Amino acid sequence: MPELGGAGEAARLGEADEVFKPFGFHRRQCSQALRYPLDDGCGLGLTPQLKGQGAAQDRKACLHFGPQINSNDPTESAMRATSKLLAIALAALVQPAFAALEPVTIDFEKITLDLDQWGMVALASNNPYAELGVAFTGDAWGVRSNARGCGGFSSFAPVGGAGCGALLLASNPSIEDPATIGVAAATQSPSFTINFAEGFVAGSSLSYKALVSSNVRIELFSGLDGVGSLGTVDGLAAGKCGIAAVEFCDWGDPLTLNFGGVAKSMVVTGGDELFMLDNLSFARQDASVPGQLPEPASLALALSALGVLGWSRKRAGAR
Repeated sequence: MPELGGAGEAARLGEADEVFKPFGFHRRQCSQALRYPLDDGCGLGLTPQLKGQGAAQDRKACLHFGPQINSNDPTESAMRATSKLLAIALAALVQPAFAALEPVTIDFEKITLDLDQWGMVALASNNPYAELGVAFTGDAWGVRSNARGCGGFSSFAPVGGAGCGALLLASNPSIEDPATIGVAAATQSPSFTINFAEGFVAGSSLSYKALVSSNVRIELFSGLDGVGSLGTVDGLAAGKCGIAAVEFCDWGDPLTLNFGGVAKSMVVTGGDELFMLDNLSFARQDASVPGQLPEPASLALALSALGVLGWSRKRAGAR
């Protein structure tokens, strides 16, 4: 007998059946449940001995409600409830594992004109990207370009000629004592940390410009605030800007981060006001990325749910 479609089929099978239909779990067909052949011109015919008012009622019950179930049977009710709970649990486990996740991108265009007297804003205390789960600590300063009417004070050409904001690695400009600045520069290079609590994986990228003698280094960590080293990003190039009176330009192609595992923070260290970063893109955990598979515990729970559901269906069929 052809499958019933639309709302009738959804009502007959229930939510659990809709979720598990691709796995081959179905209730018995109406013809099996009523135990007689159906063939009457409408595709639901009846054998002669079953024609009449009673048979019509049986046929109507089959169409609208499916196999007759004793709703007062506590065992049957428990199995139906268990099936639905298992369906919901399995859907919750499988969907996050295989759903594509969009990257989280920080373009620093939310750096406003509300800058301090040095034309900078401390991202550690004025973070416009907190709602994305991104946090900054240390010497991370948001700046705006003085080019093309951006209204900023920093001398840089925006990446790709678009936008106005960027992140500058710099010591605290509010320290005005030259002796203090000299001691700080001699003992410790400026450094900042970017935390992304959700975690990012290989395929993340950023645009950067490192000037000569910047000695910049980028390290990735498995924990927040630079805990649990995953290694150092190699291949950072440094060079001068080819545009007169502009400090930062010629950004080049974005740098793609290739590493193993899941990182939750990056630490950037280098010379004072010699490194600039823009268009930071965090690739999030995704089963489509090599090595990013569902956790074994999640897979075990999903398979257990399928096994229990199959057992309950088999037992219901035997009844």
